[in-house]
Amino acid sequence: MKKLLLILLCLPIIMFGQLSVGNNQTICLADTAEVIATTSIQASTDSYQVTSITFSPETIAGTPISLTDDDVQGPFPIGFSFQFYGNNYTDFYVGSNGWLGFSGGQPTSYTASSIPDSISTLVPKNCIMLSWEDLNPSTGGQVLYQTIGN
Repeated sequence: MKKLLLILLCLPIIMFGQLSVGNNQTICLADTAEVIATTSIQASTDSYQVTSITFSPETIAGTPISLTDDDVQGPFPIGFSFQFYGNNYTDFYVGSNGWLGFSGGQPTSYTASSIPDSISTLVPKNCIMLSWEDLNPSTGGQVLYQTIGN
C-alpha cells in the first residue's frame, strides 16, 4: 500500500517534471531516501487575472411545469427510452425540491436526510438528485423541460 501511495503522490511530478532519487538507489522497507523534485511549470498564486464576462444564459423554450412548495408533478414524456440503473423509462416526474424521478408515489415533503437512504420513506427513490434542497418554485422563477436532439 505504501508503494502505491508513493506512486500516486509522485504521479503529478512525473507527468509535469522530473523526479530523482539518486543513482541506482534501492529503497527497502524502513529505509529513507532523499527525493528531489523539479518542475518546468512556472506558476504562483499571483499569476492570475480577473476579468468580467457577459452573462448570457441559454434561452430554453421548454414546457413549463407548475410546482408549489414540496410538490411533485408528472408524469411527463421523455421523448425516448431512457435507461436508469438497468430499467427503461419513457416518463419522468419533477419534485420541487430539486430532483427528477422515474416512478410515481414519491414523497413530496423535504426532509434534510442523507442520501442514499434505504430506510426512510421521506426521501425520494429512483431519482436523480439535482440539488436536493428545500426549494419553492412558486415564489419566483420557473421550471421548464425540453427535449433537444433525437
